[in-house]
Amino acid sequence: DFVAAAFWLGRSPETYYLYFTVQILCVLACKFVDYWVSAQHYFLWDFCFFANYCVLAWLWLLPTSGWAFNAAEGVCGLLTISVVVFRNSCVPHDFVRISNAYVHYPAVVMVLSTKMSCQGDHCIGMQAGQALPWMSRIKEAWLAYMLWAVIYATIIFLVARNRIDRKQRDTLYKYFSIQLGYKEKLPKWLRPYAQVVFMA
Repeated sequence: DFVAAAFWLGRSPETYYLYFTVQILCVLACKFVDYWVSAQHYFLWDFCFFANYCVLAWLWLLPTSGWAFNAAEGVCGLLTISVVVFRNSCVPHDFVRISNAYVHYPAVVMVLSTKMSCQGDHCIGMQAGQALPWMSRIKEAWLAYMLWAVIYATIIFLVARNRIDRKQRDTLYKYFSIQLGYKEKLPKWLRPYAQVVFMA
C-alpha cells in the first residue's frame, strides 16, 4: 500500500481522493469487525472515525461546500496531533498499530494532495472555504469538533456509562487517562474534571 499510495500521489495527486476513499473504507470495515469481535466497539465513537467521516462527506456529499472543506481540513489537524499524543506508530507487522495509523494519516495526506492539486467541485469547495476570514474557518472546524464532542460525551459519559463500567469495556478516555496516565499527571484539583480536560 505504501508503494501504491506514493505512486498514485506522484502520478495523479488530483485523483488521489479516489485511492483514499477505497483505502479508508477498507480500513474502517476492518476496524469495525476487529472492534466488534474483540468487544472494543466503544472505540468506534473515537474522533479519528468521525474525522474520516467528515473528510468523506466533503469529498462525496458536499464537494462544493466551503464549510465542509473547512471542517475536513480542521479535523485533519487533530488527526495529526493524535498520532503523537496517542502514540499511533506505523508498524507494518502489527495489525492493531498499522490499522490505528491508517485511521489517522491517510486523510491528512489526501487533504494535502487536494490542496496542492484539485479538480472539479473539490476546487470550488476549497476556494469557497479558503475565501472566508480565518476566524470563520476556525469556527467551522471547531463546530465540527464540538459536534463529535457532544456525541461522544453523551454516549460514553452518560448513555452507556453504566454498561461500560459493568462490562469493563475499554474506551479512548480510559486509555488516555488511565493507561497512558494523563489523569495522574493533572494537578490534584483538576483530576475530578478529567473528562472535561480530555474532551477539551
